[in-house]
Amino acid sequence: MVRGDARLETKLAAVADAGARAWPKVKVTREVFVKHLMGRLPTDVDPAIAVEATHASDLYLACGCALGDPAALADLDRTFIAQIMPPPTPPDVPPIAAEELRQMLRARLLVATKSEPARIAGYTGRGPLSIWLRVAAARLVVDLRRSTRVSEPLDQQRSLKAAGPDPEMAYLKARYGREFEEAFEASLAALSAREGSIIRLFHLEGMTNDGIGALYKVTGRTVQRWVAEIRKKLLAETHRRLAERLRLTEKEMGSIYQLVQSQIALNIPDRLRR
Repeated sequence: MVRGDARLETKLAAVADAGARAWPKVKVTREVFVKHLMGRLPTDVDPAIAVEATHASDLYLACGCALGDPAALADLDRTFIAQIMPPPTPPDVPPIAAEELRQMLRARLLVATKSEPARIAGYTGRGPLSIWLRVAAARLVVDLRRSTRVSEPLDQQRSLKAAGPDPEMAYLKARYGREFEEAFEASLAALSAREGSIIRLFHLEGMTNDGIGALYKVTGRTVQRWVAEIRKKLLAETHRRLAERLRLTEKEMGSIYQLVQSQIALNIPDRLRR
């Protein structure tokens, strides 16, 4: 237990007790859960406030699963994994059976190795566990699709690699390259957990709006609006950070804004891969 901050200690005790009530068969001590929780709180927020915003009961169950507690694994399977369904796939892609997907998801998330803990230990509690699991399932499907996808013709790959850089981007990198990189990286890092998941699924995993919508139980049109809003946020934040750092004239920043605007979508996938 954390010592020296009575307000934080009270909140931690409360969420630990709430987790124990939600999952009474799971054997996780308060001390172990508090350590697990504290290791997953954001570092730039008051810990007491961050604890309140955490989906603590979900995290309590995930903690038990990461420890290999049989009751936790059974509760997770019955309450969450049994509800997982394959996301929509294109007509030309063979569908995957729901139970096959669930079995592969169990293997991916719940099996620890000698060098690495089970991947469910990576759940931070900043969003519902149900959404985190559906995103994990969607990524698994994408990985399966990639493993069976026919590679691009070699001539096409060479053509893409040989394409010259965009002149505007070359100018931006030459003059303000380091500043642009840092501002853009910081803006991506400032996205919320949900925003980061959505933009990763769209740009990096190649999921459609309808596919992402199925994960979050919204329409594809809603996801389309979300993606547009996230791009707009990245654009505004990158421009703001550059303006604060470079202290250029309004006219010069206008040119920088146009350059950043033209490159945001192109740079998102590359940054997400790092």
